Amino acid sequence: MIDASLVLDAIVAVSIAAGAAFAVVELREMRKDRRTGLMLQLAAIWLTREFHQVLSELVGARFSDGKEAESVCSRADLLLIGDFFEIAGEYVETGLLDCDDVTFSYPVEWAWEKLKPWTMYLRSTTGIDGALISFERLAQEAHKRELVAKRNAKAPRASRRKRP
Repeated sequence: MIDASLVLDAIVAVSIAAGAAFAVVELREMRKDRRTGLMLQLAAIWLTREFHQVLSELVGARFSDGKEAESVCSRADLLLIGDFFEIAGEYVETGLLDCDDVTFSYPVEWAWEKLKPWTMYLRSTTGIDGALISFERLAQEAHKRELVAKRNAKAPRASRRKRP
């Protein structure tokens, strides 16, 4: 004969296991929701009229050094673009967002190449060596990934047929 306490213990154990499995599934969903929320926050900044006006100005701007950059665009405008990518870089560095998602959605490498002279000027004039460093690292990582993708695209594919 089966003891009632054994049955209750088994039910409790199954309930605990089911609860743990449910918690794991929920945590995974929360992580996806957080990533989606952060990408939407970036998109909300990107899609503002002010951001597009500054970005349009930057696209047409020609400068070779930081001082010249500030004569073409205001420091506030340059910081608006730089800070956007800095925040995106920090999200990637902390694992909140995936680098591929960010670099697919936004022109990270182009923006870095455009703002690099000004960023170096900013660092030298303010004494803040880490100014926009996450942006720089994000651009470097994006560049590495692009090189790997190009190399993989050029590599000959192995035959999928097995030899007898």
